Amino acid sequence: MTSMQVLSILLLLLGVGLAFSNIRLSGWILGWILLAGALLVQGFRTILGYTVSYSNFDPAIYQAANDWMGLGFALLIVASMYLMREVIVRHKLADERLRVIGAAANDAIILMDSEGYVAFWNAAAQRLFGYAEQEALDKKIESLIVSESQRAEFTKGFETFSNTGKGWNIGRLIEFSGTHKDGSAIVTEHSISGVCVEGKWYAICIIRGITERRLAEEARANLVARLESLSDRLATFQEEERHRIGYELDEAVAQQLAALRLELFMVKPPYTNNDSDAHRKAAISIAEQTLLNVREMSMGLRPPLLNEMGLTSALRWHASRQAKIVGWKININAPESVERPPLDIERACYHILREALSNIAHYANASEVWVELSQQGNTLEMRVRDNGDGFSIDLTQKRGESTRLGLLGMELRAKNAGGQLTITSAPGAGTEVHATFPLHEAAAA
Repeated sequence: MTSMQVLSILLLLLGVGLAFSNIRLSGWILGWILLAGALLVQGFRTILGYTVSYSNFDPAIYQAANDWMGLGFALLIVASMYLMREVIVRHKLADERLRVIGAAANDAIILMDSEGYVAFWNAAAQRLFGYAEQEALDKKIESLIVSESQRAEFTKGFETFSNTGKGWNIGRLIEFSGTHKDGSAIVTEHSISGVCVEGKWYAICIIRGITERRLAEEARANLVARLESLSDRLATFQEEERHRIGYELDEAVAQQLAALRLELFMVKPPYTNNDSDAHRKAAISIAEQTLLNVREMSMGLRPPLLNEMGLTSALRWHASRQAKIVGWKININAPESVERPPLDIERACYHILREALSNIAHYANASEVWVELSQQGNTLEMRVRDNGDGFSIDLTQKRGESTRLGLLGMELRAKNAGGQLTITSAPGAGTEVHATFPLHEAAAA
């Protein structure tokens, strides 16, 4: 058996094996196999011609065999050319579709081959990174858009991806610091996926520039920080002003009203008419009531119990007083064993309690109220709960009623003192205001 016959048998067996296997060959490979088969047939024709020339081979049989092999040669050539043409057409069609999609996309689309070279670069990528398509194609991606500080990590991750198709943040949305053509830094979001083509892994990157958004977020964060600082200073100023007004009410206005009351008591007969005594008594009553109101305002603005006896006594006094005025059943759990917190926390708790009880009196329609002050380790907790109508917190915030209800003010008081405030409520389920303050951090501050 000649070497040509052995090769023919091997090719035949290969064809039979491929026909009954799950192996799929590309059009290029099949085209080259058919072309090789055509050349092999032509080789058989040449050998057959030499054989006939030097032997007594039947010319009719030779002519028939030569004609059939010539036909097979022609068919194989046509089939191989057709497959190759189809491959070229499909590639062009795929490239055209990809270009149409890439041109219509607002996000940058970059295709990298298994070596990390750019195989596709759309117009959005040019707008984002500054490189034209001709400048980017067949260039290493890390030399174009990856910052120098991240190139080593990028190269290591891409090597793992090109070998296995895994890792390198595949299938996740990641934030990435890149570089523009002009050298400026840009911030981008990458969505990366992998596709295997003929045993090689390609990376498809969809990239969105978020530099402006990040700058806007930073500006917003700075603005929020400035507003919080302003809020802290405003709260301090309000507290100082509240104490000043309370002091003036107590020391000036209250003293003047007390003197007026005393002067009215000292007015003696004879009167100019019979109604004078009644007017005098009415004036004394008004002065007494006004004096009482002024002192109550002064105690609310600058409660002496808070400064002299501490938070526990002040909470007990104010809650009991409000319950007596409104008619609630009051339950107070504020043991004296609770460690006395710093003054700013005491003031925050006291004014949060005042606001919470005021809300209950005006809106809750409650019959029973619970006030609890406790210390859990290094955390001071205060809870104010009622059995009233309750409300929808989300709906209240959407309607912009949180300011009217004093919710925002309570949150700011807690935050300015280093704590947190949580409000829990639902229609028909009452409301609970829960404030927590870290004691040691506040004391250290």
